[in-house]
Amino acid sequence: MTMDAKVSVIIPVYNAEPFIGETIRSVLAQTYRNLEVLAIDDGSKDKSGEIIRGFTDPRVRYLPKENGGVSRARNFGIERAQGEFIALLDHDDTWLPEKLERQMPLFEDPGVGLVFSDSYKIDATGKRLGTFFMREHPFRGEVAGELLINNFVSCLTAVIRKKVFDETGMFDPRFSFSEEYDLFLRIALEYRFDFVASPLANYRVHESNFSRNRRRAFEEEITVVRKFVEEHPGKRLLPDAGINGRLADLHYSMGRFFQSQRDFTLAEKAFGNAIRYRKSRMKPYIALLASRLKIGIPLRETE
Repeated sequence: MTMDAKVSVIIPVYNAEPFIGETIRSVLAQTYRNLEVLAIDDGSKDKSGEIIRGFTDPRVRYLPKENGGVSRARNFGIERAQGEFIALLDHDDTWLPEKLERQMPLFEDPGVGLVFSDSYKIDATGKRLGTFFMREHPFRGEVAGELLINNFVSCLTAVIRKKVFDETGMFDPRFSFSEEYDLFLRIALEYRFDFVASPLANYRVHESNFSRNRRRAFEEEITVVRKFVEEHPGKRLLPDAGINGRLADLHYSMGRFFQSQRDFTLAEKAFGNAIRYRKSRMKPYIALLASRLKIGIPLRETE
């Protein structure tokens, strides 16, 4: 029965000394008790491994490996997982105690392959900054088309049937910022999604390496969308205009980020690509002109 099924929680760990203890404790505090924690130490240079090994709960498994990136670490854990379900969690995020208990009943529908939820956004001190669904509108059921338009699944809340990976494959090691989006799109072609509307996890927002990481995240998301369309030419989930609109929006958002950072050369390139994909929208033209005039416009809270 699904409610009694074992859940394997996969946590890729890299130099997570300040956070990993709190992260694991939040899993062990789950009211849903039939679980295991696979902490994949991806070549950490700090005391992460020592902290993980300090847990005496037999449900915690410490699995060290050579550094290979987050996708390979997650795949390493999934291959060794003993549960019927896989739950994803990053080393600096946490869960609310009732998370799994609220999500697992939704798997009573055998056609559901992935269940997610809303999550809080928190700063380094744990202060709540808002919720994920404040900006992202979630969908349930057959969601591939909607997901292609916008990634509304918060990775740290995702629980997936393990057998799904036999059909869709696992994480693509080429990606380190949009690897979960690439996977979720593949799952959405084969299974239905469901969600709990309440926030059941805490996503920690960091300022460190913000510029470099944000740029790579945009670049990878654009690659994921183009890759998905190219690899599934028979799946007409969106018309060509819809795909071009999605790519235009991604390039525009990337340009706005560069503009806010006063990197006007990259901003102009991104706005130019946005115009190339969708010529009818005025905002990229205005933003392009502002960048050529070296006007750095700060990002709004909703961007």
